[in-house]
Amino acid sequence: MTDQPLVARLEALLRDHFEIAPEALRPDATFRELEIDSLAMAEILAILEDEDGITLPPTLPGLGGDTTMADGLRIIAEAAAQTRGETAGAAR
Repeated sequence: MTDQPLVARLEALLRDHFEIAPEALRPDATFRELEIDSLAMAEILAILEDEDGITLPPTLPGLGGDTTMADGLRIIAEAAAQTRGETAGAAR
């Protein structure tokens, strides 16, 4: 993963790749309010995996249009940590 914490990375991705205004990127903003649909969310997750080396499971329960940015970050971070733990356990 890059040196940026996940919050800053997701904000930069939404701002730069999806052209979302910085003032719209609030913790309580939902992905629907940011006009991030399921296809855009899949693209975000693919970018995080490809560019940042984050490994995520194929589905992330609870991540959808009505999910706030704060909750979405928590879901992504927990899934990445769990996958990292499973990968580390498998390597032993």
